[in-house]
Amino acid sequence: MPEELLAYFASWRETSLSPNASLETRRESPCMERIKESGVFGLLLAGLFLALLGGSSFLASWLDVQTALAGGVALVVVLVVFFKTEYAIYLLILSTLLSPEFGFGSTGGSSMGRGVTFRFEDVLVLLVGASWLIKNAIFKDLGILRRTSLNNPMWFYIFACTVATLWGVVQGRVGWMTGSLFVAKYVQYFVIFFLVINTIRREDQIRRYWNLMLATAVIVGLVSFSQIASGQRVSAPFEGAQPEPNTFGGYLAFLVLICFALFLYARDWKARLLYLGLTGFLMVPLMYTLSRSSYLAVLAGVPILLILQRKNIMTYALLGGLLLLAAFPQVFLPRAVVERVAFTWSQPKTRSAHQAEVMGQRIDSSTSARLASFSEAISDFVKKPILGYGVTGWHFIDSQLFRTLVETGLVGFGAFIFLLSRIFQLGMDRWRRFRGDPFYGGLSAGFLAGLVGLFFHSFGSNTFIIVRVMEPFWIVAGLVFMTAWVNVERRTGKPILARDSNLRARQRGDHAPQPSPWQTLAQPVAAGNQTRRLNLSSSSP
Repeated sequence: MPEELLAYFASWRETSLSPNASLETRRESPCMERIKESGVFGLLLAGLFLALLGGSSFLASWLDVQTALAGGVALVVVLVVFFKTEYAIYLLILSTLLSPEFGFGSTGGSSMGRGVTFRFEDVLVLLVGASWLIKNAIFKDLGILRRTSLNNPMWFYIFACTVATLWGVVQGRVGWMTGSLFVAKYVQYFVIFFLVINTIRREDQIRRYWNLMLATAVIVGLVSFSQIASGQRVSAPFEGAQPEPNTFGGYLAFLVLICFALFLYARDWKARLLYLGLTGFLMVPLMYTLSRSSYLAVLAGVPILLILQRKNIMTYALLGGLLLLAAFPQVFLPRAVVERVAFTWSQPKTRSAHQAEVMGQRIDSSTSARLASFSEAISDFVKKPILGYGVTGWHFIDSQLFRTLVETGLVGFGAFIFLLSRIFQLGMDRWRRFRGDPFYGGLSAGFLAGLVGLFFHSFGSNTFIIVRVMEPFWIVAGLVFMTAWVNVERRTGKPILARDSNLRARQRGDHAPQPSPWQTLAQPVAAGNQTRRLNLSSSSP
């Protein structure tokens, strides 16, 4: 019996966990079937259940019920991730907008503007990441960080933020706890990206993840309609006492641009109706967020779709609709939206708040305050241009670009722009390969439009550190990255998960795919495992 278990884990390691496992042949091994037939698999599950039950009872006897329950849930998540990481990604996608938020009070000396907040998916990402590390420690051929074109920019940006924050701690401008939490946020988003790309093994997984993201958006949209009826600004659910419509608007703008791109690229009328309906459905709560930064994000992303789809008749229809909307906004837009946009220039003059003038036109106090904070950030940046004041070392500013500039200096800002440019290059590369594919071409084009939209959104919001925006963004980035292997799977039936640098030549068909060095070294090991598995199978009764 132990030999059967050893043979099963050896085959599971190769057929289910190896990065080079075929997306078409990931089936149960003969050893797994024999274990199921012999009843050992049921005994293992029963033993696991009894162990969990006994552990929970032990914890409940020493701790309160809530703590014991939380510990049991955490243990279940760890086990699920270890044996089936795909299920953890499902939980992560659902929790991006549907998880509660918990506040832990204020932290002095930070630019946060309010207390530290944690959400369920923060704990979930921690558990998933820890489980993934344990899994990689046992099965070393999985690879913790798959080589991508984004690895170096990610490392540069984390390094810049860490050095700037440590320098701010040394000089007394940054609280080490607050600065560490914010730097850890960036690391958390990158971990999500690598979890997604290391989990996908089949083409249908990409579609399942995307469909679940759409289902989450629909659920959140239905909840937001109740807020519209109440007359308040729409925000994401479970945001606590301080809702942030601007955050929810950035999330909706990102998904609206992707859904509209999929509508433009769809060839089947059912798919076109579906994505057009989703675009219109999500546009309603987006408009009622009354977030001008979110409106700007959509307006900035649409021209990208026009450029990428300039030969499509739907593009000209879209252009005509935009011109008509710009000419008669009172006819096609809700009154609240028109008044919100017009308020930028029509706010009555007040003595209590400063109102700046731009090109001879007086603007509202909120925009004036933002412009004043931008000017102050540039003035203080000149004083510390290299490393800045450290993450959270400057006072609160609601703009990601100016915040990055003043907090991390030229080093961090350059790393940030480098990262964004590499993400844009990744999207362009995938779009060029799949511009004729209705799903992957639309997903890549929408991702590019969404990236540009979020860049403009970041002028009026801390977009690239907001959890509700960045987690969906990096999940989609992982899906877009993994589309590179779709053509390989369709052509050969055996996806070749090799290094990203070899993909372009392989897709053009310039030469036969060359195995990477670690693949070559792994071949004798795989052959030895195969021989050992055959010997065990032949010797067992």
